[in-house]
Amino acid sequence: METSSPVPGTPEATPEAAAPSVVPAEPDSVTELVARLDEARAAASCDALTPDAALAAVAQAHSTAMRDEGFFGLLGADGTSLLEHGARAAAVARGNDSPADVVSTWLTDPTVAAAIGDCTLVSAGIGRAEGADGPWWTLLLA
Repeated sequence: METSSPVPGTPEATPEAAAPSVVPAEPDSVTELVARLDEARAAASCDALTPDAALAAVAQAHSTAMRDEGFFGLLGADGTSLLEHGARAAAVARGNDSPADVVSTWLTDPTVAAAIGDCTLVSAGIGRAEGADGPWWTLLLA
């Protein structure tokens, strides 16, 4: 499985773009991923994450774009950062079906683990796109 570390920082406000038409990630896998994230956050004495529909739409669009446009990372194929859409941290993963394994892998990366354990980040959006070399996962935290 591949992962990419979050890019911390506060994004500048950008004009709102039309929301892309995307199919949301499978609810069961997203629910399990959030539960695993919340377990890790509880170990850091953080509150559970609150789902954010706007972040989820961006995360889903990014996961779908990684699959369809053949790239992997925190920057879109056009070079724009996920953080330009309201997130303060982001992580991606590819090639693992198991939400538990995705979170476990993210937690082995010190930068991703720090973002997950950052109690000031209270909301999350998650995207998952299925495909031959996937699934592709995107996590946005704000």
